[in-house]
Amino acid sequence: MVVAAFVAPFLLEATTRFVATAAALPDVRLAVITSEPAERLPPILKERLDGHWRVDDALDPRQLAEAVVGLGRQMGRVERLVGALEQLQVPLAHVRETLGIEGMDVPTARNVRDKARMKSVLHAAGVPCARHQLVTTPAEALSFADAVGFPLVAKPPAGAGAQATYRLDDASTLRSWLAAIPPSPDAPGLLEEFLVGDEHTFDSVTVGGQTVWSSVSDYLPPPLEVLRNPWIQWTVLLPREMTDPAYDGKWMANFIYAMALNWPKLWAKYPWLKPSDALVKLAKNAEAYPTTLWFDKPEQCDMVVKAGEVTACYILLKYILENHEDGLKNPDSPLSKLYAKLRQEWDVFNGAAAARAGAVASSAAAPAPAA
Repeated sequence: MVVAAFVAPFLLEATTRFVATAAALPDVRLAVITSEPAERLPPILKERLDGHWRVDDALDPRQLAEAVVGLGRQMGRVERLVGALEQLQVPLAHVRETLGIEGMDVPTARNVRDKARMKSVLHAAGVPCARHQLVTTPAEALSFADAVGFPLVAKPPAGAGAQATYRLDDASTLRSWLAAIPPSPDAPGLLEEFLVGDEHTFDSVTVGGQTVWSSVSDYLPPPLEVLRNPWIQWTVLLPREMTDPAYDGKWMANFIYAMALNWPKLWAKYPWLKPSDALVKLAKNAEAYPTTLWFDKPEQCDMVVKAGEVTACYILLKYILENHEDGLKNPDSPLSKLYAKLRQEWDVFNGAAAARAGAVASSAAAPAPAA
């Protein structure tokens, strides 16, 4: 049983749905830390929650830490600390680090909140980003505009939900923004190149740093257009399927890490499916290998190809057993024939061949980056 605390400054309708859903998870005892008094909790939360702690300021790490410690005395040590509000992520990370709670650390949370820092991290990882600059003086802002041109987007570095975000179409609107919200070292502004295109969100769940679930949503129309035209009703569309060609190149599934994840219940039922240590090592080395257009050694290519073959076999077997086990009752069905072939291949991969795969993975480990 996991003891968890959900921080929600105010229990609005959407927030209540978040908390209620988390409280309904199996093997979870959930408490809420909020500025709302206990008597104002919605009925569904009174029914599902195991604890409540009121704070004056839910964005204050000190008050949050005191609340977590207090809940620990009532419910047992809090093992998870979560919150949906973007502005909460850095305070929550501080509390986790202070109290030794597993979860997102402070540097990662700052990557989320500080949009200039976020873009630098993404750019370093090879993700294309609009040109941007954190400006602390009007001169820096004017210099960036000269280099990039108009239009520009101006926003606070730690903004959320397109709040205080402006499109600057020319030097006049830039000077008006500088006069209204003058940047300074203590309160810098973020200027970005204005790019036109489709906008999406990418949401994911990670376990041990690995993405195990993800989804893409569409912003219709883009948020900045809504801000400039208040009569527009903004919508967020969650596609049921990702088969539309419009998503080509925008979304892809990467299961190369799948064999490195821990699935104790699955392996208890099907012990033969558990990857050997050699295959786990193969998967981790393949996952860590950098994106490249060529290989220095043949064994490096062999390692990546072997990891792809083994992972595809593993994922298909796992999917069949978890979702279509009843379909295997007929040994002559196409599914049963596919399963039999996959099982045969897996026994080879996970048996004597696994040791050879591990040897290849060791010799083909990713080279150290150049200085």
